[in-house]
Amino acid sequence: MNVAFFCECFRPMRNGVVTSIETFNQQLTRLGHRVYIFAPRFPGYTNHDENVYRFPSFTLPHVKDYPIAFPFAPRLN
Repeated sequence: MNVAFFCECFRPMRNGVVTSIETFNQQLTRLGHRVYIFAPRFPGYTNHDENVYRFPSFTLPHVKDYPIAFPFAPRLN
């Protein structure tokens, strides 16, 4: 089965959402499923996971730790 997670935060953040997605990813992969994660791009963070796709994002001046993904991205990386 193919499974996709669309989230507003992922690594390098550390919180309950990230921990939950990582746990689901590990267990579903162990069971033989293909897992894809779609998350906002974080400035200065290099993504090394081949199953994680980053949307272009921007930060607000008063909430710099939570980049907001653009809803449309013709090309993900």
